[in-house]
Amino acid sequence: MKVRFGSGDELPVAVVDVSRSMGTDIPTPPSTLRVRPRWIVVADGAREIVGGSEAPRLARSASRLGEGLRLAASSFPGADIVLVTDGRGTDRDALGGARAVRAAGGRVFVVAPPEPAADIGFERARIVADGGGVVVRATLVASTSGRAVASLLRDDRVIDRVQVTVVPAMRRTIELRDAEPPREGVGYRVVLAAGSGTPNDDPGNDVLALGWRSDVRTVLIVGLEELEPLGLPDSLSVRSAARLLPEGLAAADAVVLANVPWTRLAGGVHALEPFVRGGGRLLILGGPHTYRPGGWTGKSIEERISPLVVNRPEGDGLAMLLLLDRSGSTGDRELAYLKAAGRSAALRLVPGERMGILPFAGAPDASLLDPGFVPGADRPARTALLTALDRVKAGGRTDIPAAVASGIDRLLAADADQRWLVLLTDGDPDNSLAPEALAPLRARLDESGVELAALVVGDEAAAEAIRAGLARRAQDVLLLDDAEEFGERLEELVRRRRLREDELPAPAAIETLEALPLPLDLNALAPRRVHDLEPAPGSSVFARVIWAEGPRRSAPFLARRAVGPGVVWGLAWGPAFESGLEARRRALAALGPTIARLAGAGDRGLAAEHVGRDLVLRLPEAAGAASVAVTGIDLAGEPFETRLVERAPGEFRGPIPEAAPGSVAAQVPGGALRPLRLPARPAPEHRGAGIDDSGMQRIARAGGGRRLVGGEPVPPRDVPAGAPLAPWLLLLAGILLILDRVLARARAGADPSLRGSEESTHHA
Repeated sequence: MKVRFGSGDELPVAVVDVSRSMGTDIPTPPSTLRVRPRWIVVADGAREIVGGSEAPRLARSASRLGEGLRLAASSFPGADIVLVTDGRGTDRDALGGARAVRAAGGRVFVVAPPEPAADIGFERARIVADGGGVVVRATLVASTSGRAVASLLRDDRVIDRVQVTVVPAMRRTIELRDAEPPREGVGYRVVLAAGSGTPNDDPGNDVLALGWRSDVRTVLIVGLEELEPLGLPDSLSVRSAARLLPEGLAAADAVVLANVPWTRLAGGVHALEPFVRGGGRLLILGGPHTYRPGGWTGKSIEERISPLVVNRPEGDGLAMLLLLDRSGSTGDRELAYLKAAGRSAALRLVPGERMGILPFAGAPDASLLDPGFVPGADRPARTALLTALDRVKAGGRTDIPAAVASGIDRLLAADADQRWLVLLTDGDPDNSLAPEALAPLRARLDESGVELAALVVGDEAAAEAIRAGLARRAQDVLLLDDAEEFGERLEELVRRRRLREDELPAPAAIETLEALPLPLDLNALAPRRVHDLEPAPGSSVFARVIWAEGPRRSAPFLARRAVGPGVVWGLAWGPAFESGLEARRRALAALGPTIARLAGAGDRGLAAEHVGRDLVLRLPEAAGAASVAVTGIDLAGEPFETRLVERAPGEFRGPIPEAAPGSVAAQVPGGALRPLRLPARPAPEHRGAGIDDSGMQRIARAGGGRRLVGGEPVPPRDVPAGAPLAPWLLLLAGILLILDRVLARARAGADPSLRGSEESTHHA
């Protein structure tokens, strides 16, 4: 056998896990490995980069190892793959991706990062009842040595703490106590803090939220400052908050989101779906921050749990072009803020919008930044645009009129219903902005239907000239005091434009489609404005708003959506739509009985526990049922169904797939679907500490390779010493040999001198 060592084209391809569990630094392949210059980075997504020259722009909250391996198999068929990972993928497809590499003719070798994360964290935590208070049992894991402090917080106040000595591969359970028995629902946080000199590279498993539910039902109201008009009964515990936090959700039976901006949901939005799937009740009140384009549009909450969604614009909608001043006067500082504003605008695009960026200096650049106009839903194109934006450098003069003229040309070439040109500049033009110089441009803007807005930092004269000479509305040109404002003020311009497009006039009436299962007087709401909405798939519409005139005859006003054992209600009206104090208070009063009903209907679920790979459910009332059906959503977002077998009277046990938080429910014999309460755990990306060696070995075996350790290189492929001839080639060779012998004998018979030569050769 011969061995073949890789040439430049045969070097292995590195697939590098850059998710947060890998540590604070972006990992690279170990220096002992020779890999191709093009890598694939994988986190919450996967893409190719030029190794070491591009920062991987991927959200780091997941490890989609299967996606990265499948991309490698399709982009580099037959190539060996070096997967740099801690072995903790979150898409449950790593083995399938490794098999895809093997099927394409390659092998998968798995290595740990050169500097594995040194981490301490929580594996799980659960509240248990205790006659003298509440006890939290938390399990700690570690991949390093040192000391840590675990604290129990209630209402942001530390009420207990424990000091812990940690060692690698440790798994230890501690208890934290709230000695004061809570009389109503309360949210807790358990927090782990590393001691001095103790490394802690992955903070994602350092905090867990838990909730204690007493006999008193609890309602969490986010976004409403005045609660008195609701008239909620004293039997309810009512908590209000300006922001949504996971610990508040953990303690609630019902939650009300009243026209809450997306930025105020960010802390707890990932816990909303588990809350509902865990049997909770959610009421979403619409408003300018919620049910409108650019509010929750395209976000996971709209896709997965909201009963109402914003109508997607048909056709190509809006084409927005940013004219980005990269002249020498911007310098590195201001250009950095300009680029950050463009990046933020690209990330906030909504369906129906496209955005392009045209840098300019003495003259505009030859073309838009690659890949041109980018749709809001096209994630790979948006990533490419941001990569091109990062490469823009400052230099040259400032020709604003030429930039505007070029921007109009580019927008007219775009197929769009609306065209919007946004100028971002520090002013300081080298060409005249006098009225006579801008008049031809203003005429072109009016004729083409292109609207112009501008952000100008520090140059009042330039801002005034643009406002007077080019803009249709004076408020569309903003003068900034500092370049730091570019991102915030651009967002303001975009939001203002969206609001002009999506508000609908007051409806003529509210029509009830079927009997309401809620005590809600719809006529008391009397909305002054609503947005253009449609029901989400799987939702039931109970009421619609009707217009007497105009192209929009009706739109859903009240809808319900079941999410597992939980229920979400969506109401298009929100308190921010009412300007009159009396009308607002009357509307809020109409909501009070509904909120109370929802809190009473919240299902607190059945307690269950993980024991090894099994789920254990104790259900004495179901003794003798033999088995219980369990459904849920796994970590890849796929539904599953399995059965737990009765191992002892009323105790059901069996393996289930690893599930997304709050997604597991049991079909109780003769009863309804009930949610199962499991211990609190970190997000899937942060479960565990350090290297999962068994996971790495499973991936390598599935890919036909092995786990590499200690700087071990990728082994060469075995190549056969000689390739066997095909049967027809053997036959042809035999025929030629016989023919050669026959011809040789014929020549020998004709020439005696040759006969002697042949005979001597034969005897030799």
